[in-house]
Amino acid sequence: MADLLFNISARRYQNVMSYWLFWFFIFKINKTQFEGILFLLILVCNGLCLQSPAASSIRSERGVIYIGHIPHGFYEKEMKGYFSQFGTVTHVRLARSRKTGGSKGYAFVEFEDKEVAKIAAETMNNYLMFDKLLKCQFIPAEKCHPKLFFRRRPVITDFSKRREAMRISFNKRPVSMKNYQKRLQRIEQHDKKIKDRLSQLGIEYDFPSVSAASFKVSQHTRFTSSDDE
Repeated sequence: MADLLFNISARRYQNVMSYWLFWFFIFKINKTQFEGILFLLILVCNGLCLQSPAASSIRSERGVIYIGHIPHGFYEKEMKGYFSQFGTVTHVRLARSRKTGGSKGYAFVEFEDKEVAKIAAETMNNYLMFDKLLKCQFIPAEKCHPKLFFRRRPVITDFSKRREAMRISFNKRPVSMKNYQKRLQRIEQHDKKIKDRLSQLGIEYDFPSVSAASFKVSQHTRFTSSDDE
């Protein structure tokens, strides 16, 4: 029962939220209040479960290994399928960036049996995968954080919309005229280097270069009132 409560997911949370109308008609609780109460109950249940003797005994029987230098493309699904050859994998947590959703290059894998975890860590340490040498290490139960595999929300791996919004906001940020002139000078220097390389190779090719006098300012560019920024 403790292990079941420990694995309360966001999907179950959404399913229970569908019953908020029942509580509204009986206790006159609106959807926002019901969502807050349910969220606190989930946190309390998970907290009690983590501190319960049943959960402690289950966690002590399991083994966790640390995996470093993870190559690109070796993510949660691939990791669980690969390490299942050693034994039953109960949890996989891959460290991801909150901004981009990309892998940070390390993860934690939990096995149902700690002896299997020790064998997997010893076998896969310094294992060449693609162009990376995996670094695996067994983590004792007393050094594992009790909420290492606890998540209130599902893992988000698609951050394309957030990256696009950040790119648009970055491009629309106000700039000072001084920094804008420096940007044009860098473009001129870059074009000059390209022309010099082409002339050294004996290629006669001329293309219009950007200059501060002839460059047309975009209508989306906003300038600040101060040039010290």
